[in-house]
Amino acid sequence: MLRSLSRFASSRTSGRVLTTCLLALFTSACGGQLGELGRLPSAPPIAMPTINLPGIPGFGGSQQAQSGPQGVIAAPDTEWGFVSAASDGFAGLVVSDEPRATLVGRDILSRGGNAADAATAVFFTLAATNPAGASVGGGGICLVHDSRTGVARSVDFLPRAPREAGPIAVPGAVRGFGYIQAEYGNLNWATVVEPGSDVAAGHPVSRTLARRILAEGGIVQLTPSLRRMFTQANGRLAYEGVRFSQPALAGTIAIIAARGPQDFYTGELSQRVIEEATEQGGTLSIADLQGYEPNVSTPQAIELDNRVAFLPTGATGAGFFFPELTQKALRDLPVNRAPGTPAASALNRNAQEVLVDAGVRGALLPDYGSSSFAVTDSSGLTVVCGVTLNGPFGSLMPGRSTGALFAQSPLDVQHGLAGAFVTPIVVTNASGNRLHMAAGSAGGPQASASLLYTALNVDGSGLQQALQLNGSSAYGTVNAISCGRESEDRNAVCRIGVDPRGSGLGAEALAR
Repeated sequence: MLRSLSRFASSRTSGRVLTTCLLALFTSACGGQLGELGRLPSAPPIAMPTINLPGIPGFGGSQQAQSGPQGVIAAPDTEWGFVSAASDGFAGLVVSDEPRATLVGRDILSRGGNAADAATAVFFTLAATNPAGASVGGGGICLVHDSRTGVARSVDFLPRAPREAGPIAVPGAVRGFGYIQAEYGNLNWATVVEPGSDVAAGHPVSRTLARRILAEGGIVQLTPSLRRMFTQANGRLAYEGVRFSQPALAGTIAIIAARGPQDFYTGELSQRVIEEATEQGGTLSIADLQGYEPNVSTPQAIELDNRVAFLPTGATGAGFFFPELTQKALRDLPVNRAPGTPAASALNRNAQEVLVDAGVRGALLPDYGSSSFAVTDSSGLTVVCGVTLNGPFGSLMPGRSTGALFAQSPLDVQHGLAGAFVTPIVVTNASGNRLHMAAGSAGGPQASASLLYTALNVDGSGLQQALQLNGSSAYGTVNAISCGRESEDRNAVCRIGVDPRGSGLGAEALAR
């Protein structure tokens, strides 16, 4: 049973507002139209209980449920979400759509970084290894949750429409992760960003990227800049394992690491970004870049199966679409419904109905150029993010000097809906001090439906089966971390779930 804890998700007026916002394609102006509906009441103070934690022997060992990058990795004998909850050198868990990015995040955790540091490192590595769905020229949205205080924050840095319209969006990712790392991180900024530059200088193409290149092969071959980017000397498209080098992007990320995120918006890099956007027919101005700030706010909180689910603020597309989908899916269902109910196919139909109710009709993109990842650490800090380019490979034209692919403007009719389906979620106990699940979806409405199925069935079916049956697709994936007791567990266990339709990786970090 779902009971919205914010006025927005339950308001009838909000449906009319959503129609306007969806048809405006979830631009930043949508938040302004929401007015009071988009604002959430202050979260009530949470009394933190005194917790006595026993020692947890053997916490550092991982168990992989199946071979290969897909599947579930379990950190056994854990009672997760408390200060000093872990022992024996355990540092955290990380999962993403791309293996190398996961491994970089794991290494940051092992070096003493926390979830904010690792999430930042994951993003800048994804910008190099999965440019179909992540770029310094794109944007996204993250949830940050601290189990020590029970407090969560929504950080919205989605691509925004420029002041003078145009096909190129104002990029928000560098600002967004700059805020998250500065506000919550432990390590030096350069330490967490530099690995992305090193990877961009040259790395083997992963299966994740190879599949995206193959799927968009026609566009790649017909777009001169992408053809140069992904075609080898023999004319063949880049494939899994072949070396892939992006020297311009490596230089850009190195500058961001050395000078800080502000250089991308007010320094030398900002001038390059404006020039490159102009060359692509864009209208970005220095005012657009200098004026970009992430929207940081209290997330929505809804009751989901007697737990609290934190979601992006209602002023975002995903912050409206997912609660509407949840309400429609669970309406008239009993509280003690059978496992697997509603079915993934039914949830997918519900997702389409939400769009139709909002006036969105016609064919949707099969790939929205998005990616998701989740990180949690031994202190109880969790960061879950979804990032997007509003279409695979964004504007399709990497900048000649920055090497960055820019997100398409959210004003574009087909691509602007991407932000409605990039959905991070954090599920906790009622007090907010124990993590139950951290997950993210990236893709179209089917991905949002798959995320809801996973959240509803992780208890009854277990994480692995919930992911297996959630109806996701290769470009609409769900990656998750769950903590609790499944049917065969004697003790609480934290598990990493990699979407079986994707090519991602989950990893456990041990402190060095």
